[in-house]
Amino acid sequence: LSKYSFEQATIQDKDEIMEVVLQNFFTLEPHMRSFGITVETGRDLIDSTVSRALTFPYSMRVVHKESGKLVGLRLISE
Repeated sequence: LSKYSFEQATIQDKDEIMEVVLQNFFTLEPHMRSFGITVETGRDLIDSTVSRALTFPYSMRVVHKESGKLVGLRLISE
């Protein structure tokens, strides 16, 4: 059996998703680094992007079954 569950992300997951994105995305994502966008300068952009994506049923979260920890996500909006 898989160690991970793939679940639809909903607005109830926003705080957890924001935490993961703000802690990891800015240091790893090449466009953010090349444009010089930081957690401080990009927080509003990320908040609106996450909020918009979570209004559609296409975003997913990957959760480690044993720990319950969010280990991955995919945000998609129209």
